[in-house]
Amino acid sequence: GSAADIIKIAMIKFHSIITEGCLTSDLDESLASHCSMLKGRCHIILQ
Repeated sequence: GSAADIIKIAMIKFHSIITEGCLTSDLDESLASHCSMLKGRCHIILQ
């Protein structure tokens, strides 16, 4: 697909990780704390 399609898929996957919960075993400590801070505050708008 186009670059826009690839970016859109990445945004959807990243949004899912944040809203559904981070897998802390796969993330370093600082990234995991940022994920938990964003949970409940993250919204995605797709055109």
